Amino acid sequence: MKLVGIAASFGKAAAEAMVLSAPPEIDADRKDPRGEKERLMTAVQDGIKNLSLELDESKKKIEGNSAKLEMLEMHRTILNDYVFRKGIDGYIEQGYCASSSVMRAAEDQAATLENLGDSFLSERAQDIREVGRRLAYSMEGFSEPDLSHLEKNVILVAESLSPALLSVADCGRIKGILTRRGSRTSHVAILASGLGIPTVVGCAGIEKIRDGELVFLDAEKGTASFSLSEQEKERAKEIIALYEQQKADLKKYQACEAFTADRKRIRVLCNIMDTSMAEKSLKYSADGIGLFRTEFLYMDKPRLPSEAEQVAVYRSLAVNWKGKPVTIRTIDIGGDKPVESLHLEAEKNAFLGYRAIRICLDRPEIFLIQLRAILRASAFGNVQIMFPMISNISELQQAKSILEEAKKQLRAENQPFNEKIPIGMMVEIPSTAILSDKFAALVDFFSIGSNDLTQYVLAADRTNQKVASIYNHLDPGVLRLIELTIRNSREAGIPCSLCGEMAGDPLALSLLIGFGLEKFSVNPGRIPLIRNLLSLIDFKRAQTVADQALKQSSSKGVADLVNGTLSKEYRNWLQDGDDLIG
Repeated sequence: MKLVGIAASFGKAAAEAMVLSAPPEIDADRKDPRGEKERLMTAVQDGIKNLSLELDESKKKIEGNSAKLEMLEMHRTILNDYVFRKGIDGYIEQGYCASSSVMRAAEDQAATLENLGDSFLSERAQDIREVGRRLAYSMEGFSEPDLSHLEKNVILVAESLSPALLSVADCGRIKGILTRRGSRTSHVAILASGLGIPTVVGCAGIEKIRDGELVFLDAEKGTASFSLSEQEKERAKEIIALYEQQKADLKKYQACEAFTADRKRIRVLCNIMDTSMAEKSLKYSADGIGLFRTEFLYMDKPRLPSEAEQVAVYRSLAVNWKGKPVTIRTIDIGGDKPVESLHLEAEKNAFLGYRAIRICLDRPEIFLIQLRAILRASAFGNVQIMFPMISNISELQQAKSILEEAKKQLRAENQPFNEKIPIGMMVEIPSTAILSDKFAALVDFFSIGSNDLTQYVLAADRTNQKVASIYNHLDPGVLRLIELTIRNSREAGIPCSLCGEMAGDPLALSLLIGFGLEKFSVNPGRIPLIRNLLSLIDFKRAQTVADQALKQSSSKGVADLVNGTLSKEYRNWLQDGDDLIG
């Protein structure tokens, strides 16, 4: 049986399923403060006792594991901390239940430490969050599994997965992650991508998977197969062996420039979700950051990030990438990326509603803080600003007007920034692509967001499994708008990149080259493969195939056309046979 979800961290894996129980929902309803304080005291005492026992056992059993001992000692210290306990009591006195009070107080103290700008204290902030989470869960009668000492390779299967749990796990044994909840920008997806663990999220039907059964996870296509026959199990092993061999073959493309077979230079940049991912991506020698998703700074947090916090993040990117372009997209929230601290109302058609630039223009006080932070970071490197979800000229003009206000404020404060910072926009709405000739006169660069563009052109929600067969970026309607956008950018003399999943799709690569695209922005781990495939593409031949693709009437027609023109060596990277499984 095969389930379809969202590919969040590329790769393939086959291993036994380790099915995890879902954590409890923390009840935030008002409670009697006296009773909740008593419940808290009991939980804290039990927590300290358990940590002390674990410390004693660890000292006996674990030789030289000082990091483990230090962590346990730190957690015990936090539970005894007066400031932490006082913060919890404060929330209880406001009427919150003990569990919710613990989570809130932990986040408050962690955020305070992070704002001090000290790396050591920032690490302690994560300890506080971990202690708070475990304490809250213990009061709800929930015990998380110990993933730190796994005896065999597994694929984690869960409703959701906490980043803290994954951060202390034995990641060498975790071959894949499959969750029912989550999105590409969830913290677990970000962490898994940085760790190189194949991950599929947003996958309905995982409750059908039995603990211990073999699961084949294809995080290239966002699928998970289980209840396999003996023949399918053998085929899964063959596919994984081929995949591992291909990864080894790609190492020579890890740190080189990208060229087509006829030596046309192509820029390959990376899509980044956080600073940790950015640091790990430096080893791929990308041509820059084509998309820095700033949403992670806002998501899963009880408050909005301050200007200082944002400056620190953006500045570190600018400095570490040493003159290479760092394209920072302003917040693209809403849709599948909710932000608790904004208190956004649920919408029936979230992808067509109040999101991204629409929120920013409606809440200029939030937008202005982010723009100031990006501008201040531009004094330290080659920073570019990019606006998402622009649907008409008026929105772009309003966004640029608020940017000018941010510049005006910084000048008055004598804050240094790049006065000529490049301003770009995402082309991900059909109206924008159709009018791309007009928009090209108002910005310094385009970046095509193929994920949203595809779903808007085809009216197919990309997170809805029931219409998954309709959503296809090889549809001729989508291709025509992409080709039009690239052509209009070229005629206007501005660069154009593509940063959606399509940029990392081997089947779409030659088409995009044929359309004249010279900049691709992909998941960092995808860079060696893209460089390899580009070296097998002849630019002039790709132009001919691309012209023919625009005349097709279906995505199948396009796929058949491309497959029929690829070299045998190129096709070897496509024919993995995973369609025979599940």
